[in-house]
Formats: sequence, C-alpha cells, structure tokens
Amino acid sequence: MTMWDWGTGLHWWGWVLGSAATLIFWVLVIWSIVALVSRARGPRRGSSPSGRSGAGEERARVLARQYVAGEIDGAEYDRQLAALHARPYAGAGRN
Repeated sequence: MTMWDWGTGLHWWGWVLGSAATLIFWVLVIWSIVALVSRARGPRRGSSPSGRSGAGEERARVLARQYVAGEIDGAEYDRQLAALHARPYAGAGRN
C-alpha cells in the first residue's frame, strides 16, 4: 500500500459542503458588486431621497397647485397631504 492510496478521500458530505460554500461565496460577491454599482448610479428613476415615489411627489405638487388656485381649502389640503405621506408607496395605488 502506497501513500497515495491511503484513505478514501473526500466523502460526499465534503463535496456538498464545499459546493454550497463556493456557491454562497459567489452569490455574495455578485450581490456586493450589484449593490455597489446600483449605489454608485444613484437613486432609480421615479424615486427620490425622501423615499416617496415620483408619482407621490407629483401628487403633492398637484395638491399645492389646487390649494393655491383655491380649488381646495386648507383643511382638505392638509388632509390629503397627510394621507399622501402616510402611504408607504404614495401614488402607486388608488387615491
């Protein structure tokens, strides 16, 4: 018996764990690169640093115009603006 024949080598669980660890490593590397690139590119179109969507900001501007034009009163403006800010995805659903 020579030295090269000693033992049975890596068992099946060693291959499974090694493959899983390699897969996890590459997923984390790719995820990190995607996260860095997306952060470097800035916010996506239609979003803003305030966290509101572009549609939500547009709705707030429309409310302000309606208030200035006298189409709605101050109480209605405040109520609608508060409702707009309370929704996590303002402007994405029904009004």
